[in-house]
Amino acid sequence: MISPGELFSFMVAKSFLPPAKLKAIQQEVDNYESSVQFTGELVRRKLLTPYQQSQFLSEQHEKLLIGPYVILAPLGEGGMGIVYQAIQPRLDRMVALKVIRPVVLAAKPDILNRFHREAKAIANCTIRTS
Repeated sequence: MISPGELFSFMVAKSFLPPAKLKAIQQEVDNYESSVQFTGELVRRKLLTPYQQSQFLSEQHEKLLIGPYVILAPLGEGGMGIVYQAIQPRLDRMVALKVIRPVVLAAKPDILNRFHREAKAIANCTIRTS
């Protein structure tokens, strides 16, 4: 199992958390005997989501990064792919990130056009609050 130090090194190398948050936990990393304890504390402090914790503990943490996005949790699945709640750290904004399954792309190359139309339609929507 990956050690707390290795998890922290990954977070630093990939800018997984903002620098101020990384600095806050840097001095404490050696206090944890296991990655379960370490990630549990990060979930308690709301620095990781429970989904991220499970990915770290199953050593699937590389899958939490897609391009410039940090995956927080899955939101839903459909025939084309999966939608994640993610954050775009450079812009400090929350996004819904839809990822098309590779097998779908291979089987239906025209699906990319549909995906782009859907993205444009969503981008043109206005959110109204009362």
